[in-house]
Amino acid sequence: MPSSSTTPGCWVWSSTPTGFVVRTESGSRRYAHVVVAPGARTRDVLPAMRAAVLPRRLVQAWYVPDDIDRYREEVFPVFERVGDVNAYGFPTLDGATIKIGIYTTGHPIGYDTPDCTRIR
Repeated sequence: MPSSSTTPGCWVWSSTPTGFVVRTESGSRRYAHVVVAPGARTRDVLPAMRAAVLPRRLVQAWYVPDDIDRYREEVFPVFERVGDVNAYGFPTLDGATIKIGIYTTGHPIGYDTPDCTRIR
């Protein structure tokens, strides 16, 4: 469980027999259930997950192809390429652009390090 934070805007939660209390700068609220989804900061917020979670930097971009009709979902499926280059992509969702991304096993993000730099 997260402990008290001195950083403005951070929240603190604690469990009770009937649920959870979430405290923010705006006050406290009680909930029967909570979903914790801190993304790249999981290791900071949930220290028990430190060994299981290593956030990684993903590079992705939206491209404007010359012929958008070649990238509609009827003819251009979602794909993933795994090998010398790990990449994924999606057909056009807006009728104008396509999304392509690459990922590697490197480039971990180390937000839990004092200077927020990459983990070495």
